[in-house]
Amino acid sequence: MRNKKIKNICSIGAVYEGGPTLEVTAKHCPNIQIKVTDHNLEIIENYRGKNLLLFNEAEKHISMVTISLISLNTPTKTKVIGAG
Repeated sequence: MRNKKIKNICSIGAVYEGGPTLEVTAKHCPNIQIKVTDHNLEIIENYRGKNLLLFNEAEKHISMVTISLISLNTPTKTKVIGAG
């Protein structure tokens, strides 16, 4: 992968890390094609007009990218130190 030019990035998951991270990346790197996928179409609709390609078919798009970012939901602690 050394010296391979990054042409496209895809995020699986658009909620907490994936969407916002790639939104900033799209703003600063307009030459990179950026795709965001999520199973929830309502979440995808929130990113319309932000220079991102949006899909709900991760399997179809993940094989065509240089970099994949996988963002999973992380449950909030409800007990012990740091809860809330």
